[in-house]
Amino acid sequence: MTGTNPYLNFGLANVLAPGSNQGKILYVQGFSGDDDNTGTRIGEAKATVTAALGLCTSDENDTIVILDYWSTATETFPIAVNKTGVTIVGARGGSYSSYVAMTPLSTTSIFEIGAANVRIMDLHLAGQAANPCITFTGGHQRVGIYGCFFASGTYGIYTTNNSPGAWLSIGDCTFCSALSSGGIEIANQAWFRVRDCVFNMVAGVAINVGGAGGGQILDNKIACDSDVAGRAITLATATTTMVVGNSAGYGEAFASLANPYLDNTTVDTNHWSGNIWCEKFTGPG
Repeated sequence: MTGTNPYLNFGLANVLAPGSNQGKILYVQGFSGDDDNTGTRIGEAKATVTAALGLCTSDENDTIVILDYWSTATETFPIAVNKTGVTIVGARGGSYSSYVAMTPLSTTSIFEIGAANVRIMDLHLAGQAANPCITFTGGHQRVGIYGCFFASGTYGIYTTNNSPGAWLSIGDCTFCSALSSGGIEIANQAWFRVRDCVFNMVAGVAINVGGAGGGQILDNKIACDSDVAGRAITLATATTTMVVGNSAGYGEAFASLANPYLDNTTVDTNHWSGNIWCEKFTGPG
């Protein structure tokens, strides 16, 4: 099967939906592609994600494979993901370690998601200093963001009260210390899940939740950037959130640490269980 479908050569077979409902596979190569190409073969890759999205059809499960990228002067930022059911995935072994790296040349977000059933996967996202990497507009129902590395920007993933959505799923992502305002900001989601992510000393709150109808924060690993209460997880309003199995800490020397988990809601509104609070543990001995 690998020989008949070059997409599978990148180790991404698990991304494609099995069966007859699989849509088009389109390729983007930021270094050598051309938007006049067909985009349907590796040797005919588009130069921009925007051009590839223009070939997608809503509800047909189309997939855009970014072979390599970094900065592309002809791209339109933010990239408006406005086709329902599309997956955008980076090919393994791209321009930054095992990730395909993307950074905007303009002062905007990288992706603005405004469609349902969208997946963003396996990308290294280096946002501008004044903008989040991924933002949203209305209509983003059942969105998944998986396996991404958020390298810089204000936030990695940012929702606002002006961008209501439902069923936002975030998993296996890494958020690094160059994020200047926080890791994930969830302001208005009917349901959400943040699971198995790593937060490496992002500036601000790693996971900040307010105005959400309900959700789950499960099994995340958080190195706080400072000894401040709520720096790992803060629940700002009545969110009915389940917070289970997370670990958070700060520093090395043994000392008391401000509680990195902060709940500002009514008693017994949220549900906390099995979260580890590491008080600057020095190691064995």
